[in-house]
Amino acid sequence: MGVDRGDETIEFFKDGTVMVIVKGLSFGGTYELIDNSNLRFNLKGGFFDQVVVMKFSVSRNSLSLTDPDGKTTKYKRVSKQRKGTPKEEIPY
Repeated sequence: MGVDRGDETIEFFKDGTVMVIVKGLSFGGTYELIDNSNLRFNLKGGFFDQVVVMKFSVSRNSLSLTDPDGKTTKYKRVSKQRKGTPKEEIPY
């Protein structure tokens, strides 16, 4: 399952991995559902290794993530699989 907000796309996979694409740059990592409102991301990139816990809410076609500073970002559901990504995606 993927979500998009124009310049940023997040793709979640059944195996617990995640791919984040921001302005053409991509990095990966893992995610873990902590409870019904918190999601932990373990993200790795060329120069960083970051763990972040974000609050989330899901509606039929959108995902909202709120970072530790309180900034909320809303993403639209992407129904089409992106080229080069695994076929198993998480439905929500």
